[in-house]
Amino acid sequence: MINELKKELKLIKYSPKMFAQSGTLVLFMAMGMFMELRFLGRNITGGLYLVILSTLIAQMVYPMNYSGLFQSSPYKKIAQTRWPLMITAPLSLITYTILVLLHIVLIKVGVDGITYEENYATQSRYIFILGLITFLVFAYLGICYKYFIQGLLAFMIVGIPILRFSINESHFLYRFGSESLLRSVVLGYVLIFLGWGAFVILSKVFYKKALSTLAFRGIVSMSKN
Repeated sequence: MINELKKELKLIKYSPKMFAQSGTLVLFMAMGMFMELRFLGRNITGGLYLVILSTLIAQMVYPMNYSGLFQSSPYKKIAQTRWPLMITAPLSLITYTILVLLHIVLIKVGVDGITYEENYATQSRYIFILGLITFLVFAYLGICYKYFIQGLLAFMIVGIPILRFSINESHFLYRFGSESLLRSVVLGYVLIFLGWGAFVILSKVFYKKALSTLAFRGIVSMSKN
């Protein structure tokens, strides 16, 4: 596995517009951190930006799969089913852990303008919803390079309501995520592992399907600009 990771890292440098994509990574990280510090758990957008970093890393891995030479190589299958996860999984786990610790600290130190009980519920709910979004991101990653439009629509149909439910006090997810910090943390990690599993299963199920032409056009366009 270490040798595979080394090969993957070497190949990433040949990704189209690698420096531009690296700049996008830095931008998303900066925006995510800014929103985290600005909203202090009252808005999930900052966490969403940081979670999306995983898909941007995968975007640097996937273009090699469209190469005819690579399609005939022994790395064809693992490049679609294992390699994207080898970098994105540790990154997502580290990101989530840092955010969990940050929001636990916010419970301890408090947030101006809200009571301890309200702050506890806010941070617990944030941690739970972030785990749920991470699961959706990895499930989406498992199909988006095969069924680009369908995957995007499915992500929006499921993901947007979840974001809305996270601020709707009358919804079950809002109340469920607010009740217990420990439960939110544990379920968050479980959802992340399930997301990894969903990626592996979906990528293997659809492995023999043709790569999305829309995603290919985007990669070609990116390499020309």
